[in-house]
Parts: sequence; C-alpha cells; structure tokens
Amino acid sequence: MALVDIDNPTVIQDQRLLGLFQFWHAKLNGRRIPASSAFDRADMARWADNLMMVDVPGDIADFRIRWLGANLAEMFATPRAGTGMEAMTSVGERSSVLPQYRVVIDTGLPAYYATEVELSKRGVVAQKKLILPLSSDGETVDAVLAGIYPELPRKTQRGTRRGGSPG
Repeated sequence: MALVDIDNPTVIQDQRLLGLFQFWHAKLNGRRIPASSAFDRADMARWADNLMMVDVPGDIADFRIRWLGANLAEMFATPRAGTGMEAMTSVGERSSVLPQYRVVIDTGLPAYYATEVELSKRGVVAQKKLILPLSSDGETVDAVLAGIYPELPRKTQRGTRRGGSPG
C-alpha cells in the first residue's frame, strides 16, 4: 500500500489509474478533497466498468456501495450495488479490504494498491486499486471512488478445428 502524494503521484504504477487520479485531482478546485457531486458517471466512461462509488456515513463498517461497474460486478461474483458489510461474508475479505478504505477515510489522501485480495465468492484475486477520497464539506471523507483493475482467471474457449482436433 502506498498513500499517494497529491503533487507527485509516482507511486501509481498503472497508467489507467494514473489517468483516474489526474481526473480526480482536476476536481479539487481549491478544496482538499473533491465532492462526490463533482463526479458525473458519463464523464468517467473511460473507467466506468472498473469504478465503484461507496458512501461512508461515518465508520467504514457502515459503508454502502452506491454504484459499481460491470467488471467489478464480475469480480465480486455476486450483486453488490446497494450493499454494505453484509455482502462481505468472508472474514478474509473484511480483514484485507476494510483497512485499505479506512486509511483513505482517516487521512483524506488517495491510496494505491497492487495486491491480492480474498473475495467472499471468488477467492484470491490480484488487483490494482486506487481509492480516492470524496467529501461533501471538503474536509471529512463521506464517500470514496475506487478504480479497480482485477486480474481474473481467463475463460478458455473450447472449439474444434477441422478434422475434429481441439482448438
């Protein structure tokens, strides 16, 4: 894990997530933390399938997923939009994921992860993740925007070539 230096985000090693960070940074407009209302899903189409907006009305344990991109829905292997802690049935998932978000909520700084995460329905998944703080008042984190690029096992295509041999 690495907290991201707002003025020098070299810790972000994934170009897609660096682009998301730059988009978030442009929304600061003199604030320490941008508001979630500054983020229109249509403006984030480039990352949409790999984004998740999470409302945090206090402690991270009280979170609710506001919306979730298609690739993340596939990664979780279970519907999660509108859910919170109850969707994290694995102790391993809670113990690995909640601290990642807690550090962003506590510091008000973005964090970048290139790690493996144990998911309740999928098992261990390698992923690159950028968690960005959002705030209604510019100071207290009450939502986060997460860009996540999982490395899911590839589905193999079965087929046959002429002559009946497997493809």
